[in-house]
Amino acid sequence: MLSACKPRERGTGSASASAEPSVARPPSRSASALLVAGVKLQQAGKNAEAEEQLLAAIDTGALSSTELAQAWTIVGITREERDDFARAIEAHDESIAAKSDYEVAWVNKGIALRRSDKPDEAQRAYEKALEINPRYAEAWASIGALQLLHSKDAKKAVESLEKAIALDPKVAVAHANLALAYAELGRFADADVALQRAVEKGYKNEAKMREMIEAARAAQKK
Repeated sequence: MLSACKPRERGTGSASASAEPSVARPPSRSASALLVAGVKLQQAGKNAEAEEQLLAAIDTGALSSTELAQAWTIVGITREERDDFARAIEAHDESIAAKSDYEVAWVNKGIALRRSDKPDEAQRAYEKALEINPRYAEAWASIGALQLLHSKDAKKAVESLEKAIALDPKVAVAHANLALAYAELGRFADADVALQRAVEKGYKNEAKMREMIEAARAAQKK
């Protein structure tokens, strides 16, 4: 997923600040310029460089609470992209500390928890996001993924993923996971349509998902 904009260190008074590895800081720039640069680098897949810029923006102490939450969330994304899930969760916690009603941070914390094999904690994070914003499609998509991959409840996953898509048809991973959920229920024609829609909306792992759908098809023929 974002999937959504995802994300204890410097500039927040966190006890974990001293544990953050020392990194070279870029030349002095405004907090907003550093934040924008960090976002662009993360979008380009340059996660280490993005984290450096974002931490520098945080260090200025000039970000608003909303900007601080966004910065920490994206720091979390950069760490998750490098499979550093423990520190990703720490970053998301900093985001939540800056703005407790930031549903994006709760969902991305849940994603990092799920990928850390902590599905119950992930579920609670997703539910918190939905308390804040019941119409947040990314939260429904994440719950659907959890139901599909951990609870092995394809029927419930379909309900959650279809709700996510109804709220925001642009969430590509929701279409992809819906394809797999349909396959698990033997709805292979629907699975093909859902996967095609996922690809049209930018889903990048078509080959892997097709393998999973074919594995579901083979399992049901036994």
